[in-house]
Amino acid sequence: KAGDLLPNFKHEKYRLPTLSRPPRPTIPIFAAGATTEEVETAEDEFEVDRTLWTERLKLHEMRTEQLRGNERAVYDITWGQSSPDLRSRSQSNEDFTLTEQSQNLSQLLKDIRNITYNLRPNKNSFLLAFESLHNMFRIRHKEVQTCVELRNNVTALRGLLKHIGIHLGNSEHLVNYVMTEANIDPTAATPTEKSKCEDLVIERFYAILVCRLSNNDRYGQLQRELDNLHSRGVDKYPKTMNESITTLTEYRPPKKGNTPSNSTVPPTNANVSFSTNHNILCISDSRHKRPSIPQHHMSHLPAARTLLQ
Repeated sequence: KAGDLLPNFKHEKYRLPTLSRPPRPTIPIFAAGATTEEVETAEDEFEVDRTLWTERLKLHEMRTEQLRGNERAVYDITWGQSSPDLRSRSQSNEDFTLTEQSQNLSQLLKDIRNITYNLRPNKNSFLLAFESLHNMFRIRHKEVQTCVELRNNVTALRGLLKHIGIHLGNSEHLVNYVMTEANIDPTAATPTEKSKCEDLVIERFYAILVCRLSNNDRYGQLQRELDNLHSRGVDKYPKTMNESITTLTEYRPPKKGNTPSNSTVPPTNANVSFSTNHNILCISDSRHKRPSIPQHHMSHLPAARTLLQ
């Protein structure tokens, strides 16, 4: 029954919808020389319009009161489900008494969001923007975390950035790129088409961000595969955050130890020996027989060691 309040939660506007009051009918004004029949007809139409207006006005008053009742009900539910710490911090606001007396749902939602995002009135706005961006790119996807947990962390900071007016990825270049993909002329796009493309750009940016913030040990190979495909003209990058989660969840990384070793690199346990009869340095390990030195050359070993040193 509180459907009128949905925009407050869905779009974070935090303001009640405005119910337009029905316009009062206009009293007819007769021109000079109007016949009696014309006057009577106009008066009858006015009476009908005024009767309809009266009924619409009653419905408007009833709907306004119902909306106000829904606001008070949602206010009570929201406050009742708040934690003791959240209540305490809300009550510390200077204007909370007025908010509580009027049961102002919009103001309560703003206060809760500010507390949730740790937005303090005396905090520097530019510092807040910097810290929010810094925290976004510091997100680490740990080995024990699921992809859904990664998405939830990104979504939380995305809401904070949106709340303070920062929309990552929303640039004119990217919007024009998406328009071109959709066969829309950027110079002739309607406001509705442009707004839709802006939303798509932001969603695609966060989809890429989720992929890049994913655990590198588990999904580093996937990122390289996506890059390689794109370099060959095949775009398999996810375009929504949900697609990112699906791509990461369904990916099966290669088993460790399957990467072939470089046979040209000598073993770490190799031994170096000097053979005077070949006059070369020999690299050998346990798999190769150590070169033997003839007995009559044993007297030259001290000189050979000195030369090597």
